[in-house]
Amino acid sequence: MTDPNEAKQAERPLRVVHQNERQRQHARYRIPARVRIGELECRVADWSIGGLALDEVPDSFGSGKTLELALALPFEGIEVSIDLHAQTVWHDPETRRAALRFVQLEERQLSSLRYVIDAYLSGEIVSTGDLIHVVGREPTPSPQRSKPSEPDPSAEQRRMIRIGAIALTLLVLSWFIVSSLYARLYTVEAVWAAVKAPVVVMRAPQASFFEPTELLATGRVGRGRTVALAELVGGGAAALDSPCDCSVVELHALPGEFVAQGEPLVTLLPDAGETFVRAQVAWEDLARVRRGDRAEMELVDGRSIEGTVSELRAGPNQDVLRAAPSSGGAPSGDALTEVTIIPDEAIGIDQLNEPVWVRIHTAGP
Repeated sequence: MTDPNEAKQAERPLRVVHQNERQRQHARYRIPARVRIGELECRVADWSIGGLALDEVPDSFGSGKTLELALALPFEGIEVSIDLHAQTVWHDPETRRAALRFVQLEERQLSSLRYVIDAYLSGEIVSTGDLIHVVGREPTPSPQRSKPSEPDPSAEQRRMIRIGAIALTLLVLSWFIVSSLYARLYTVEAVWAAVKAPVVVMRAPQASFFEPTELLATGRVGRGRTVALAELVGGGAAALDSPCDCSVVELHALPGEFVAQGEPLVTLLPDAGETFVRAQVAWEDLARVRRGDRAEMELVDGRSIEGTVSELRAGPNQDVLRAAPSSGGAPSGDALTEVTIIPDEAIGIDQLNEPVWVRIHTAGP
């Protein structure tokens, strides 16, 4: 039901007060509301986010007073109250009217007032009989805002963490792009690589039975010393003498085992021989590889070493592979080129024929 006082107020002729445009800051609205100041309750003539006008106020009201009040807003039988601080701007004892402006407004209070006004103007919470009327601009200064709150240290820390994470992501992405371009333009990875050495392979002269001497068990043999006997099938024996001062690398047959003519029996490494790495690269990468290029290698035992490219040549033919003294020969193909790399550090003979990962650093495309 509409308050009779509100109906009378709505029927009054509209008074237009000409005020300085500089002073007009907020539109006033006749949105139903009441004000409670302690035990006193006053009717609101009109109000805005800057202040309000009251009717039937007591004589105790005086200009300049700061009051604590509660602005009560009815919503379809439910009353919502907003606690505010207001200062008396003027008071007319004859008409018993007073104008107050809001002070010390917090952001939460200001948002609540704006929400109520916007909701009424948009019709979201307007019921039949409610009167919304813009009566002009109030001659009050803008409401005093509360002092900005102190910055939250944790928020600043979170902001710095986010900035650091973004910077780290950009750094990692830049590193990935640069390393990818470098790997594509200035490096060549070997298709295949293994540890090799200039070994000497002693083979069976005829079909025979292999009988090694005790000298092989020591791991060292001198030039001209007998390292094994080949007991011929038809009778007799042939002595196998060492062609060098060598280290025994590998025995390819067991004592008493039958071997056919040409089968490998013993692999020896001359004392002057040193291990190296033999790798194969794709033919299209050959134009970028030069003698003297540096290479990085990783052995199967996890050790990383570097070396220098010393020789480039076509891959071994099939006859050489068939005659290889042991397993692990390099795969052959027309699209591969063989590269010899001399390591900066010695590789043990016990790692002969072990695979190696090789990357060659070139001068560019």
